[in-house]
Amino acid sequence: AIDYNGDELVTIINHSDFRKRFGGLYEDTRLTKAPKGFDPVHPHLELLKNKTFAVACNISRDQILDPDFKDLVVQVYQEMLPFRRYLNEAITV
Repeated sequence: AIDYNGDELVTIINHSDFRKRFGGLYEDTRLTKAPKGFDPVHPHLELLKNKTFAVACNISRDQILDPDFKDLVVQVYQEMLPFRRYLNEAITV
């Protein structure tokens, strides 16, 4: 999906709410060069180098114990949903 629709992923991960909550993609391990078969000057090369696509956010103990914690969980999920949908579409194409 990044090869032909990387602009959509860039829009999702650069959205201000997404950046504020998750800080961007969790970058565990990355390739050092373009994946085999991809142009080394591909416009989304940095995304293509990722071996994993995940996000994470920190939640404090106080937030967990807050009576409104469920509202926070829903909010976090809603902020992550476009990213999840993008990935789901990518693996079902």
